[in-house]
Amino acid sequence: MAQPELRERDKVKPCPFCGEAEGLEYALSDDNRQVHVWCGKCGAEGPLGDCLESAAAAWNHREG
Repeated sequence: MAQPELRERDKVKPCPFCGEAEGLEYALSDDNRQVHVWCGKCGAEGPLGDCLESAAAAWNHREG
């Protein structure tokens, strides 16, 4: 299954661990029911959300 792409309206902040801003992706949970933001540079994973918007919001509000 293809991963959803980050959309312009789903702005996410750079990775709080490595600062990467371009290599962020959405990834599905193991059961394909939830989604999280994933950093392709350092492998950091954001909290799970029920949709792309909630995953982006959770990523943006986490502490590094």
